[in-house]
Amino acid sequence: MKKLALIAACVVVAAAMAIPALAATKTVNIGDDWFVHKAGGKSVKTVTISRGSTIKWVWHGHHQHQAFQIGGPGHFHSPPHTGHGTFKHKFTKPGLYKFVCPFQSMYMNVRVK
Repeated sequence: MKKLALIAACVVVAAAMAIPALAATKTVNIGDDWFVHKAGGKSVKTVTISRGSTIKWVWHGHHQHQAFQIGGPGHFHSPPHTGHGTFKHKFTKPGLYKFVCPFQSMYMNVRVK
């Protein structure tokens, strides 16, 4: 009986370890003079997400913007957008990703845990 209980406990632990952390999508709004917009009109420089999560950049305003990676694991960038374009990227490797908007010289970071 104890052996059966031990096996059952091992199966539960193994199943729990196999379930990945809940991945989410976080929206980053890019405007004409800010990269990440939060309530109260403040701009933040770092967005923290869990590994496996997605960032969705949403463009606002009248100027051209781009999320261009300048540091961190791998390398990618969004196409340039004006107005209400969007771009998504799933982050699979932990680390600190650094971005710049080459058109407006705005900077932001994405920290992936």
